[in-house]
Amino acid sequence: MPHRCSTELWSSIDDALLKYKNQKDWKTVLEDFENISEKYIRGDVKSNSNYKGNFDQAWKSCKGRLYEYIVYNYIKEILEKNGISSISVKMEDQLENNEKSSIQIHNWDEIMPDTDLVLEKNDKILAILSCKTSLRERLTETAFWSNILKARYENNIEIVFITTNKDDELQQKNNRYIIQHVVDATLITNKEKHSQFIEYIRTRYKDKKDLSNFLSKIYNIDTFIDYIKSHDKPNDKTHSSAWGKV
Repeated sequence: MPHRCSTELWSSIDDALLKYKNQKDWKTVLEDFENISEKYIRGDVKSNSNYKGNFDQAWKSCKGRLYEYIVYNYIKEILEKNGISSISVKMEDQLENNEKSSIQIHNWDEIMPDTDLVLEKNDKILAILSCKTSLRERLTETAFWSNILKARYENNIEIVFITTNKDDELQQKNNRYIIQHVVDATLITNKEKHSQFIEYIRTRYKDKKDLSNFLSKIYNIDTFIDYIKSHDKPNDKTHSSAWGKV
């Protein structure tokens, strides 16, 4: 069960998700996440669960974990469909102690960075995936941990930011700077929002020499497999020469 969501409420959310998913693939569910989560799952759970607390407040926490859970299953699905067995995806609560230790900050205490999901190859963490439906200060938090990890360790662990970009927050200049210069890659899971972002950046910054390099780091739900494949190579250390297509 994803954490920060009560067991009782998550059970109802999981039931509603599986009922809605039926024969759909996870990619389809993820791409339409905002509509599915708010129009179908939230209403179903509110009507059928016996949750006694403040449902609207609890839903905010559980919605984030629902998004993370669907991203997790989407990545598992595309790994299987593309026959990639050397790379796996894990949720934070699936990590072993030695895996956690490889990304923890050891300073008086053991401090875990913002880790929703990780990509692993041969039991070595390749990338930390930060999944957020709403940015607020959360992209800044992701940027903070990215800088800390890169400053403290020479382990080439990358940071990938994953979002629906439902409110076009990535277009804000501070957020644009972070995904261009701080995190290693960004996945916008709604294809329409991805297209709008690409068009906005191309129009606003059309004269910038490094525009194509920036855009090659922005993936959609169809091209994210290119990011994963760039790591599925012998002796691969970085994906800098194999960023995805827009």
